Parts: sequence; structure tokens; C-alpha cells
Amino acid sequence: MNEESIKDESSQLPAVFQMDLQKREEFLSQVGSFTQEQRRIFHRICDFFNPSLDYNRFVLHAGKDILFANNQIEILMKKIKNAHYGLLKFRVVEGELKPDKIIISNRDSKEYYSNLVEDEIQRLLIDESLSFLTLSDLENQNQRVPFDLLETIHPESLSPQFINDEKGKSSIYTIPLKTNGALLATSESLEYLIILSRNRIRSYLNNTSFISIISRYMDTKISEIQKLQNTTDSKFWFNLSLKILQNKEDLKLRLKHLEETLFQSSELIHHFLKNAGKEEEQKREDNAAKEAALDEVCMEILKKEDFLVTDEELKKLLDPYTKRWANFKEYFYESAVKVNNKIGLPLILSVQNKYIHRDHVYPYFRSELSMQSKELKFHYIQLMERMLRTGNKDRITVFYTRDTFKEDVLEMIKKDTPVLAEFLSKPRIVSEGIVHYFKNLKRVRDVNKIKDFMNNFFDKGVIRFKDADYLLNLYLLEIFEEAYKFLSWWKKLVLRLSGRKDSFKNQFSGLSEKEDNFQIPSAYRKEAKEPSRLGSRYTSNGKNRKKDSAQNHSSSKRKRQESSQKLYSVKQREKAWLEFEDAFHRKK
Repeated sequence: MNEESIKDESSQLPAVFQMDLQKREEFLSQVGSFTQEQRRIFHRICDFFNPSLDYNRFVLHAGKDILFANNQIEILMKKIKNAHYGLLKFRVVEGELKPDKIIISNRDSKEYYSNLVEDEIQRLLIDESLSFLTLSDLENQNQRVPFDLLETIHPESLSPQFINDEKGKSSIYTIPLKTNGALLATSESLEYLIILSRNRIRSYLNNTSFISIISRYMDTKISEIQKLQNTTDSKFWFNLSLKILQNKEDLKLRLKHLEETLFQSSELIHHFLKNAGKEEEQKREDNAAKEAALDEVCMEILKKEDFLVTDEELKKLLDPYTKRWANFKEYFYESAVKVNNKIGLPLILSVQNKYIHRDHVYPYFRSELSMQSKELKFHYIQLMERMLRTGNKDRITVFYTRDTFKEDVLEMIKKDTPVLAEFLSKPRIVSEGIVHYFKNLKRVRDVNKIKDFMNNFFDKGVIRFKDADYLLNLYLLEIFEEAYKFLSWWKKLVLRLSGRKDSFKNQFSGLSEKEDNFQIPSAYRKEAKEPSRLGSRYTSNGKNRKKDSAQNHSSSKRKRQESSQKLYSVKQREKAWLEFEDAFHRKK
């Protein structure tokens, strides 16, 4: 905390906290007559430098001697209250009035009177015979609230939202009523007026004559009224308060000694519930509008021709709605993007700082595989042709083993299309995307048909992708044969006569059918383990692809695991497909 903020904070504290011990003693002597014990307690209170000190915290930390001087604390604070410098503020806890805060303030300050009013209202909660708090009630206690500290509000403005918005303002209100009188409350105690109003009306309903008359007014059985009076049912309390107000004069004629508290309570309850109903209706309309806005944003994402929406594009979609709803961005993420395992895929998926509609997960995956298949096939044909033509002068290791080829394919995908790479690392998302696509969009109801289709992408019986080269239809034998066509007649002749062509064909043939590793003929592997600074770039349709295979020379070679094909037990396969069927039958 810097020096300025410390000065700021100290200037907001009551003056007594800024006094030294001698001046504080002089202050107490001017305020009233205090015993040495009371003076010691007051100094201890000031040591906490807290104008709204928790009573229990003070008793717990102030020392054992304070613990046995509770009555002295109350006597001390009563004297302080009489001098308008503070009070011991109480609160109702489980039906009992208990000390809550030790309030120290400047004389006749707004803080003093707001705490005083709140303390008095707490006392009303435990005694139903007491009327609502008024200015005259405080004047009878020699507590006159300065008029410049008061604000006037009308019962017509009372509502759940209004009460919530006013909290924390430390305002003191007078509330003039048509049913007579003006009540006192603070921004923190408005909600207690509604509680008090219900309690006062309930006490009248215990009167047999009163409830019988009300039963006729409401055309409701007495037993039903007795049942509902202990609830907060809005419809019941609104109708009850309305009938009391509408029949005020008749009630006064039929029942003598009815107090104004009954009609004041009914007026407060009536306006509060009337406004609460309007707010609920407005909230429903607002929520419906917000849901419609969410649907519009999701629909715009669905309309995206290339499937993916960037952060910037999403911001442009959300901005018009954040002007109306400040929390719309959070609402969008919570409602549409947040993953909920109970309902499967969210409506919008966030992948690599891009967004895609769940309807597009499979179409994107399929189209991206197709495009990458064509581009990478062309790339690897060029690379193979270069290797054959130069005798592997560049020390290319991409085709060294099946594993090096598969890993290079994955690295190329990561460079070119990070979103596809992300999907390939999360097979469950793609599997659920396929289920959603065929079940909800194509209306396929046969789970076995979808299983058969998924076998094109996943190892049979498990949610695990087939190898990347298989998914992209990249077969080494085909790549070799296509690359061979581009060689000069002289190079073809050399390869045929040397037997290397047949050697390559045999080795690449085996790799197209098996998972075994292979080795390129020694002539093409010479010095493969020595570092090389050579790199290469390949063109497609006259344009620079700006893409190098991740392992086109030995400096890129990485450690990797041996044969990656994993065997799964029958139980593991059954478990995987049970999970798949669960996703299929899960309600979206």
C-alpha cells in the first residue's frame, strides 16, 4: 500500500481513531462519565482501526479480561450511542437478537444514523407487536436524523432489482405511504421491510375473525390460506395484499382495533410483488432475446463456407450484442462453447484459436483429409523423384522406414493445418462429430451402419485413428511409381539395370501391406547419419509451397518409438464400442 492510499484511508476513519491516547482520554471525558474499565475497552476497540468491528472477533482477540467484561462493552457502547458517536449493533440470528458490530463514527454522521436505523429494524424482526420504524420513533430516543441525510423513495419503486441495486449505497430512506405514515429504512435494510410486512400480515391471519373475512374476499378456503401463508408464493401474497387494500374501509368497520401496520404491510407487499412480476416478465423477454442472439451467432458460424471462424471474426459477430448485454461474450462461451460431457459435443468447438460448428466437424475433417491427401501426395512424389534422380544427394530420410514416413506426414499436417492436427490428436471429438452428423443431420438410425463407416477412419473396435498415411491414402508404392514416371529415360534405365527399381518396388510393396520397417538401398543411404545443411522447397502448380518434409535430411531425424501398432483386448474393444453406442443414443 503506497503512502497516498494510507493517507486516504486514514482520512476516511472517524476522528477518534486518529487521536493519541491523551486526546482520546480528553474525548471520553467530554462525551460522558466512563469507568477505568470502560475507558480501557474503548482504547482497545480503537486499536483495531475498524469503524465497523465484528463483535465476536473483538471479544476473541482483545484478551481474556475483555471476554469477562461483555456487559461493560454494552454499557460503554450505550453511552457512546447517547453521544451519537457509535453504537453496539445487533442482528437476529436463529430468532435471537445478538451483538454483531461495534460501530464507531463521527458525531451525527450518515454512517452513524444508517447503522442506527438498521439496528432498530433488526429489533422489529423479533417483536411482531411493534410498528414500522419512523422518524418520530427515533426522536423519542433523542435521535434526530438530519434532513439533509434523508432520501425519499416511494413504495411504487420497490422491487427485487431495486433492492439489490441499492445495496452498498449507505442511503437512509423515508418511504411515504398512501395508507398513512412514512417509514424509515436504509439501502441495506429494504429487504427486511418485505419480511416484516409478511410477518405482520401473518400475525393478523392468526385471528379467526380476520381470516374468515379474508377467505370470503379471496373466495378461498381458510385451510388453503393457512397453508399458503407460511410460503412466499407470489400469486397468493399479491392477491391477499390486494384484497386487504381494496377492502380497507370494510375491514375497519367489521373489525375494531385494526392497526395501520396491516395496511402499510399490504401496500409494501403489493407494490413489491407487482414490480417483481414485471421484472420476471422482462427477464423472460430478455433471456429469450439473448437466446435468439446466441442462435444468430451460431447460425453465422454455421454459414461459414470454409467452416472455420477466427477470433477476430468471432469478435465482430459478438460485438453488436455486447452493447446490449455486457456479459454476452461470457454467455456465449458458457452456453455454446463450454464442454459438457453429459450432452456430448458443444454447439461450437474451440480448436487452435478457431471456432467450428459441430455440424461441420465431420465435413471439415473429411474435406481437409481430401485436400491434404492431394497436396501431400504431390509433395512426396516430388520428394521421391528428387531422391531417385540425385541418388539421395540431399540425404532424405522421409522414406527410410514406415515410421519416419508416418511421422513426417503428421508433421506436415501440423504445419499446414493445425486444426486437422488437433482433431487427429483427439479421436473422440471426431467420432462424436461423425455420430452427430449421421444421426442428427442425415437421420441414420442404424448404429451398425455408422460403426461400419467409422471403420474407414478408426482401428476396428477402438476409438483410435488409423495411421495418418492410411487416412490420407498415401501409399509408398504408388508414390514411387508416380515419381518414377518423371525420371529421364537414362535414369530409368540405370535403375532397371542395377536392379534398384525392383528392390524399391519390393520394399515399398511390403510397406503398403505390412507394418514392418524397411531400409532404402545402401546407395541412397550413404552418409545418411552425417549432418547436412541442405534443404529443399518444392513447387506445386507454379507456386512456392514453402514446405519442407520434417525429415528430408538427417539433421531432422528424431528419436521415435518402435512399431506403433497397439493390440487391444476383447474387453477393451467392447468397452470402446459401448461408449460409442452411448454417444449415439445420447440426447443432444
